[in-house]
Amino acid sequence: MGGQVRRNFALSIPNALINYAGDQPFERFERCNAAPTTQLALFHQEGQLLRADMVRWGWRPHWAKDRAAPINARVEKVSHGPFFKAIWPHRAIIAIDNWFEWVYEGGPKKQPYLIRHRDRTPILCTAIGQYPIGEHEPGEHDGFVIITADSSAAWSIFTTVGQ
Repeated sequence: MGGQVRRNFALSIPNALINYAGDQPFERFERCNAAPTTQLALFHQEGQLLRADMVRWGWRPHWAKDRAAPINARVEKVSHGPFFKAIWPHRAIIAIDNWFEWVYEGGPKKQPYLIRHRDRTPILCTAIGQYPIGEHEPGEHDGFVIITADSSAAWSIFTTVGQ
């Protein structure tokens, strides 16, 4: 998954969630892309309810100050190493419209492909993160990563639009 996702839908589910993200459509992303470090609506379970919080895309443990905060974590590695150990139990969902997959095709640059559902419904991505729970206020170390896998197998259920 590339470093940008597109979001263009309203967040309005009456009485179904604890909503700290607001009811406004996500129109503030005028370029239709959400770049890493952008605050995005992250859905996670709190008790028997679903909770939505605006959380920064990208996370690193407090001890890893010498490296950039990753935005994705590969499914085959995320549960085994010390880097994501603190957030592994904190599962969440991020809803997106599409993403860019960058493919090397032999030229000097990778080719971006826009990936989305054929019917353009939101894509629900698995995420893990550090985010507000209970009455705790958002903190400076809050953030999340999207769990990713090899993209080649998933392309058949999406429409690919060359850029």
